[in-house]
Amino acid sequence: MWFLWGLLMWFGCHTALNLCLSFSRKYKDSNYGMDLYVAIGAGVACVGATIFAFSYLDKEIALFIGGAIGFLTGGWHFNLNKKVETLKSTLAKDEFLQSNRTKYDEVDDDETLSGLAEEMERAKNDPVLKELMSQFGGMSGKQIFGKNFIMDEKEFEKVQKQHPWTMQSSITFANKQRSGKDCQLDFWESLSMISCFIFGAMGFEKDLDKAEQMLKHLIPPQAPHEQIMFITAHTNILRGTIYVYKKEYVKACYYLISGLKLGTNLSTPYCDFIRYIIDKILKLPNQKAKYTGVGYSAKQYMGSTTEVNQGEYDIWATMQIVPCLEGDNGEVVLAHQGSSGLYGYLEKRGEENGIDIYETYIIDINFNLKTIKFYCNNYFLSKEPKPINIPNGFHINKDYAPNIQGSIIGSNGQFIVK
Repeated sequence: MWFLWGLLMWFGCHTALNLCLSFSRKYKDSNYGMDLYVAIGAGVACVGATIFAFSYLDKEIALFIGGAIGFLTGGWHFNLNKKVETLKSTLAKDEFLQSNRTKYDEVDDDETLSGLAEEMERAKNDPVLKELMSQFGGMSGKQIFGKNFIMDEKEFEKVQKQHPWTMQSSITFANKQRSGKDCQLDFWESLSMISCFIFGAMGFEKDLDKAEQMLKHLIPPQAPHEQIMFITAHTNILRGTIYVYKKEYVKACYYLISGLKLGTNLSTPYCDFIRYIIDKILKLPNQKAKYTGVGYSAKQYMGSTTEVNQGEYDIWATMQIVPCLEGDNGEVVLAHQGSSGLYGYLEKRGEENGIDIYETYIIDINFNLKTIKFYCNNYFLSKEPKPINIPNGFHINKDYAPNIQGSIIGSNGQFIVK
C-alpha cells in the first residue's frame, strides 16, 4: 500500500515541477522565473506529501517516503536548472547574433579587427560568447581561448547555413524569394542563392550540381576586364567550395587559390576554411614538376638581375614574386600572400652559392598536384624600378601583380620583368 502512495506522490511532484517549468518559461530572467517557481513547487509538493504520509501511514514508512520524495524533487530541481542554463544560453545567443552578426561579414579592415578583438577579450569569461565565437572560428581560426579549433567542412557548413555568403545579401535575397514574385537578382543575391544550394541553407535543398550550373551564367560574355576579373574571383571561390563538398579537393584548391589571388574580401570563417582545405591537400600524394632553364638551378636563377651578394638582401622578395606567378599552360601556384598571412605553402629549403632555394606546389589544368623548387636571387640594388627574372614556363599575372610589395617594386609602383 505504501508503495502505491509513494508512486502517486512521486507523480504528483513530477506534475507540479513540470507545471512550474511551463510557467517559468514566460520569464527570461531566471532569478524571478525558473528557480523561484521550481523551489516553491518542489517545497509545496514535498511538505504536502510528507503530511499526507504521516496522517495515513506508519511513521517509518512516512519518513522513508518523505525522504524519497525530497531526493527525487531535489534531483528534478537540479535537472531543470540545467535546462534553464540551456534556455538562457539559447536566448542570449540569439540576441547576440541578431545585434552583432554583420560584424562577422567582413573582417579585413583594421577598425573591424580591433573591435572584434575587444569583443573576444570580453568574451573570455562569458560562456555564451565563448560558444558563439568558437562557432565562427574567432580571429585566428586555429586557437580559441586556449583550445585548438578547426574550420573543417562540417563546421563551415554550420556557419554557412546560418548566413550564406554575406548576411545582408542573404536577407535581401530571402525577402525577394518570400514575395513569391518573379524578380531579378543582383550579383550578390545570386551568390547567396548559389551558396544556399551548396549548403542547403534558408529552406533550399542541398544541390551541388545546380549550384555549379548557376555559376556558369554569372560571367557576362562581354564586359570590361576589371569586371570580369571581379566576378571570376567570387565565382571561383564558390566553385572551389562546391568541389570541396564533392570531395574533389585538388580541383577545389585550384579555384579557391585563384579566387583569392584575383581579389576577394572574405569573412574570417571562410578564410580559415580555405586554409584548412589547402593544408589538407598538402598531405596528399604528389608529383615532381619538371621544368628547366631560368629559375631551376643556381646558375640560372630567377629574381633579381643584380650580382649575387651585391646590393641589399630582401628576404621577402621571393615570397612576393612567386605567389604572383602563373604557368604558361594554366598552372596555379599554391601560394598567396593575403592581408592575414600566407595561404598555401612557400618555404625556403636551402641555399646554393648565395641563391635561395624555395619550395612550393603547383596545380596544372588537369588538376595534378606537383611540388616545384625555384632558385631565387634576393639581392637588389637601390635604383628603381627593379628588374627581375621570371622562371621559365611562368609569367607574372597582371591581375595578381598589385600584391607585389617590398624592395622589388619602385616608389613609382613599377617593376621590370626580364
